Amino acid sequence: MTDARYAALQAFIEQCLGADVQGPEPASSDASFRRYWRVQGAGGSHIIMDAPPDKENCGPFIDVSARLVQAGLRAPAVLAQDLEHGFLLLDDLGTRTLLQDLRPETVDRYYDSGMRSLLKMQTSVDGSGLPSYDELRLTAEMELMPQWYLQAHLGLQLTCGDWDTLEQAFGLLLRSARSQPQVFVHRDYHSRNLMLGVSDDSELGILDFQDAVIG
Repeated sequence: MTDARYAALQAFIEQCLGADVQGPEPASSDASFRRYWRVQGAGGSHIIMDAPPDKENCGPFIDVSARLVQAGLRAPAVLAQDLEHGFLLLDDLGTRTLLQDLRPETVDRYYDSGMRSLLKMQTSVDGSGLPSYDELRLTAEMELMPQWYLQAHLGLQLTCGDWDTLEQAFGLLLRSARSQPQVFVHRDYHSRNLMLGVSDDSELGILDFQDAVIG
């Protein structure tokens, strides 16, 4: 981070939370140019999304966050924004991912909670206007399996017959997916993006939803 950007980050934090804060401290990063910072102030802990506007678009995150919160799901609400610099002030959902606390004695309870949140997303979140999970997107993602698992990970050399079989299977899956009711799809719903609450029976927090589609 350049000195100028860090100064802009500090100015955004002070504008939102005042000068008497602790941080920012690194919270996390993801497979993009976004970074996340944690700050502690009189009102508790908050997260700053740091998304350089020449590399990232905050719009989808803001949009999908509002949809999830409106549906009653536990997602970080956007409390303040500086789109010129690419900063968002967010609720802090904590530091405990589902994966970190996943054990034989917790797996059934946590996965039940995860499935209930998934069902709520599919039945309650407004998906209108989201990008379509169309044939192009579905095909590109299905092709990751032969490319990265069969060939790169297992070291298999696929024959023309193998590819024909895969393409037939992909076609069946495409037709099935496109014929079903089209609903909100998170696209990255897994244990590293689900946050545990203060108590074990709290609803799971949902992160990394900005690439949501309808499909």
